[in-house]
Amino acid sequence: MSEIFYDNGTVFFTLETGGLPESPYWTNFIRIGRDAERVETDGDGNWVFADVDDKIMALQMHDPLTDDGTPKESVLNWLRTTLPESGIVFFLDTLKEAKTHMADSEA
Repeated sequence: MSEIFYDNGTVFFTLETGGLPESPYWTNFIRIGRDAERVETDGDGNWVFADVDDKIMALQMHDPLTDDGTPKESVLNWLRTTLPESGIVFFLDTLKEAKTHMADSEA
C-alpha cells in the first residue's frame, strides 16, 4: 500500500509495499532507511530512495501543489524523471484530495 506523509510543507511518499500499512507508521521509514541502496537528491529538496533492484521505495519533496491545487512546475519536472505519468497523476490527485479533506475537517 502506498502512503503519503505531509509535514510542514514536505511530502514523503512511500510507494507500493504489497501489504497493509505497518504499525506504528514510522516502521516504513525504518524499513526504507535499512533497505535503500540508492539515495539521490536533485539538490533542491527532492529525494529518491531505491532498493538494490533500483525499484523506487519512496520519494521526498517539497509540497508539489500550490495553495489552489495546481502542480508546481519545478516539482512536476522532477517527478517526471522518477515516475511514469500515470503514477504522477495518481499521486497528485490523491494528495490534492487529502489536502482538501484536511482543510474541510479543519473548517
